[in-house]
Amino acid sequence: MRPHFYLLITVLIVAVGATGCTCSKKTASSAENTELTPLQPRDAVVKNDTETEQNQEVLTGSVAALPNVIIYKTKADYSQNVPVGLNEEKTAIVSYPGKTDVKGQLPVLLEHGFLLDKRGISTNVAFLKYTYDEYMALESIPPIAELFDAIIDTDPLTEMYLCGKTSDFHHGDITELLNEALTKSNGKPVEVFKKLK
Repeated sequence: MRPHFYLLITVLIVAVGATGCTCSKKTASSAENTELTPLQPRDAVVKNDTETEQNQEVLTGSVAALPNVIIYKTKADYSQNVPVGLNEEKTAIVSYPGKTDVKGQLPVLLEHGFLLDKRGISTNVAFLKYTYDEYMALESIPPIAELFDAIIDTDPLTEMYLCGKTSDFHHGDITELLNEALTKSNGKPVEVFKKLK
């Protein structure tokens, strides 16, 4: 009877040992995987700003680190009015700023009547009747329907250009460099920058 008991104990020890080895291998494998953070994919190679932007878009869903430099002109002077984003049909507001989001975000006046965007507008921009100061002074942001009714122009742009990323202007002041480019092109930035509208 004792030999059977020892045999049973031996089989159990071997079984537990084998299971323990398997578990420890899985744990080690998991530990290896956790060494990489989501921002450091195994095959990541950063070559330039464009690829960095694409990696950031995939990993974070945004490109906050590399904002676009946009210049534009409008039909009337809306430089003091708060911009909102519309859908493609221009029938609904899809984005609007919080009250504190507009602080210090007035566009910068450039040569030849262009404005340097500081809010992150797109070709589907519209302007509200509220100035930046009035908007910040509101007790609360009105409902979307009221904001839409407060739009003074749903198609305000006459021209819009993408001038690159802020990192492209590391060699000087963005405003000065843009003014220089606008002066050299005689106010026709299509010769220098990408036309969006």
